[in-house]
Amino acid sequence: AHPSIEVIYVAKGVMHELRLIGQAPTQDFGPQLEGPDLRNRTKDAFAHHAISQGEMLVNEIGSVHQSYTKGEGCVLLCLWSSAHADIPCDHMPKASFLNQDIEETATTIS
Repeated sequence: AHPSIEVIYVAKGVMHELRLIGQAPTQDFGPQLEGPDLRNRTKDAFAHHAISQGEMLVNEIGSVHQSYTKGEGCVLLCLWSSAHADIPCDHMPKASFLNQDIEETATTIS
């Protein structure tokens, strides 16, 4: 989760991500920068996005997403405060579908 704003420009290739839909669950991460509790979120609470060469993405405070690449890879220009609010493993959605979706999506490259 993002305790500050992040701006990404895709200079080459495509960046993929699974993003939590709707309003950020929190904008207060505490002094230890701990991300929100996502245990009650389902797969339907996340959407896949592909950001292509020449496109920009702004991650607002509190946004929750997991970025990854596929076979085409990507080159990014990223403006980021280097602060990140990690989500503890025991606060991740049940069945860990985020990592599963990434693996499934990455293996369906044509």
